[in-house]
Amino acid sequence: MTRIEPMPAELSARHLLDRALDAHGTWATLRALVAAMFARRRRPGVPNGLGDHLRRDLGLPPEAQSPRYWDIR
Repeated sequence: MTRIEPMPAELSARHLLDRALDAHGTWATLRALVAAMFARRRRPGVPNGLGDHLRRDLGLPPEAQSPRYWDIR
């Protein structure tokens, strides 16, 4: 059976926000929260240089390969 511990008061969002407001002030905390909000919306780009096996595992199409000299007729 799993025992779920309640969240300690030191880790609650309200307590952490109060500590940030006391330490840095309202405007600096608001500016940091807005910056964090916009930073989380960025999506990572498609990774380059991965092999076809890894690309397939990630759900990406295989990388287009240039034809080899023995494939050209």
